[in-house]
Amino acid sequence: MGKKIVSVSTVKNESDIIESFCRHTLSFCDEMYICDDNSTDQTPEILEKLVEEGLMITVLQSAKHVIKINGIIINDLIKIAIKNSQPDFILALDADEFLMPFPGRNVNVREVLENIPDTAYNTFAAYWVQFMPTSFKRKNNVFLPSYFTKYINDFTMNPTEFKVMFHSSCITERNTTVNTGNHNLFYLNENNHYEIVEKKVVPELMLAHCTLRSVPQLIMKSIIFSMHTICTPESQKGNIITNERYWTVYELLRKKGYITEGDLRAILAMTYRSDRNNIKENVNFANYYWNLHYELKYTDYSKVDENYLAFILTNYESVITNLVEKLDALQNPPAQ
Repeated sequence: MGKKIVSVSTVKNESDIIESFCRHTLSFCDEMYICDDNSTDQTPEILEKLVEEGLMITVLQSAKHVIKINGIIINDLIKIAIKNSQPDFILALDADEFLMPFPGRNVNVREVLENIPDTAYNTFAAYWVQFMPTSFKRKNNVFLPSYFTKYINDFTMNPTEFKVMFHSSCITERNTTVNTGNHNLFYLNENNHYEIVEKKVVPELMLAHCTLRSVPQLIMKSIIFSMHTICTPESQKGNIITNERYWTVYELLRKKGYITEGDLRAILAMTYRSDRNNIKENVNFANYYWNLHYELKYTDYSKVDENYLAFILTNYESVITNLVEKLDALQNPPAQ
């Protein structure tokens, strides 16, 4: 009998990609655990239909109007998955990440995962590869990543840009935790300091990252990011790529009032170039064609952009609620 493999994910307003993500991930995972973080689009409905169809997905909801760090939710999900499903191997994935054979490798993803050693003393990683949308006109029955036919052909740009995969014993035996972004596992050493669990690359695999998918999505993400950064700057410290990307969009919106599809592609290339000190460096793109066929039943691409304003307002309410609570705590400290 082979390994039991599960994935854990948090999602929020991913109605354009969630069905593609679930159907693909279940081609090599036995179960998925997904926390929906108060989506205002069709994401919850799509997940409900996938569950009703019989797909092995457990959906949980996060508390409303509570700003939680993604890493906290993921670690909670991992504990729930271990308790309920006793998995051997765990993948912490975002909805825009597709585990695939590395370009030029003719391998089966499930077989590669089956052959990874069972150990509590290493995590494993697939290269995180940035994909570029080459078409924004989409048919409802088409697997979304098939519209992303170019990728940035630089797999050595930054070793921190791997994503981790790990045996469940990393959690049960060493009490490790996943950091925000799912890049590393940490454990407390004998000196009570956090250390990163040693990571080994699995060269046969990559995580195809389909992050920027439409102009309205990019505008929405920029507005939300700028709002969070202004109101809670501590939450964005150290996130250089995201800072650069969304502040660039924010400034473009301030100067000219709109963003084009060409702007989207240029921003993606700019923020993932290998030499971050050389803004004139040309990014090397390569072609990629998805040899995958999944029948999408519940995804309506025409409705995706309709929900972004509601998403912005939901985040606005969360940020304001958080600030009011902080202000109240400062003005009314607990009695000693």
